[in-house]
Amino acid sequence: MSSDRLKLRATVIGSKAAFVVANSYGGRVHSCFKRTVNLLLEEGLVGISSTRVPKSPINIQIELPNGIEVSSLDVKAGNRVKVERVSLTTSNLCILLNEAEIWNPSKSVDNASLELVKRNIELMQRFFSFFSINEGFGPILTLLPKILKRKREQSSSSLISGAILNKLSEIVNSITNKDLDSLGRACEGMVGLGSGATPSGDDFLMGLMASMQWTVRSFGGDLNYVEALCREISSRCNNTTELSKALLVCAAEGEVNEVIEKVLRSLFSGTKSQLMNSLMKLLRMGETSGVDTLAGIYLGVSLGLKFI
Repeated sequence: MSSDRLKLRATVIGSKAAFVVANSYGGRVHSCFKRTVNLLLEEGLVGISSTRVPKSPINIQIELPNGIEVSSLDVKAGNRVKVERVSLTTSNLCILLNEAEIWNPSKSVDNASLELVKRNIELMQRFFSFFSINEGFGPILTLLPKILKRKREQSSSSLISGAILNKLSEIVNSITNKDLDSLGRACEGMVGLGSGATPSGDDFLMGLMASMQWTVRSFGGDLNYVEALCREISSRCNNTTELSKALLVCAAEGEVNEVIEKVLRSLFSGTKSQLMNSLMKLLRMGETSGVDTLAGIYLGVSLGLKFI
């Protein structure tokens, strides 16, 4: 190991990231952002971020001085990465893993209340009406209750096409009718829809799958069916970014980052203020990722309740 490499200590490693690292020998730096550097290893993608970034199944958190972001590290896309027994190394950087705590995401809530969930879904509907969000899936939030009732809806916003509303209706109908093949075809039209590292359509599907998993797991519902539909959706998710692929695989198993976790936990067992606070934090996630994920969560919980 080169003595002049910058050594940084990992404090937390997500369970999926731990699996990828343990089963890989190396790879390359895939992409670099202000707050995260993504590594594409042999078994999948993992992110390197500071402890100021929310915990995620695929992320490794490292200690950085206050005010320093990972973007200031001497790491560039394409750099080779070597996986050693207790470290990840590039030509200029060594991340020590031996003292990192493994973070296992939750997939359910033990003290979930069905009555509370139903009240909180109504609260979410009122929450949608208070916000005018024109980015991502924001313009369709107020239409989701009618889509759930399987009514054809038209958006007054020029930002949302009728094709997207039709896809949402197809997804709702396919899940309700347990038509997995139709569901897969409808979801293919959502995958990769939008721009950015995690396009809007992908964030929506993440919220949908994870919230359905949490709903049936928390209330002892038809887990076999929900797992089958999540496998069907994730099998259609190849036409998108590497980061989205990794996160969609996690969401299909009910695993999400801690910001989304807090929304789901407060939906099932939290107070009104806890739910509102978690929703506001979610809306601040990414450019449109928060609102896109929120649309998926609302539909996923509402549909999941049909199978308990």
